[in-house]
Amino acid sequence: MREKFLGAGSDLYSNAIHRLWWIAELTSRGNDYSTTDAVFANQTMVNKVFDRWFARYQPAVRAMCDELADEPSRVIDETTRRFNHALTNVQLEGLSETEAREMIRQIVTESR
Repeated sequence: MREKFLGAGSDLYSNAIHRLWWIAELTSRGNDYSTTDAVFANQTMVNKVFDRWFARYQPAVRAMCDELADEPSRVIDETTRRFNHALTNVQLEGLSETEAREMIRQIVTESR
């Protein structure tokens, strides 16, 4: 337990407190933590979005969290999996938040 909460492991998210802090940083907009609250209210969202590599890129995280806010777990799972797969052909850091949102919306529509 000591390592899980206080350790400095090799992964960005190996420390539980570090993971919580990063999720809050990636989902907040200034002092507005409403998206952060919504994300932490949905365990599927936390696991499926923030366990993927695209979760290190804030524009994609914001778009993903906004678009999946009211979706069931099945759609969240399918959308994050398919978006992650789509990034094998698209440079993530080259996407604006708007472009990421458009991709995600299309995947959500297809996943429903």
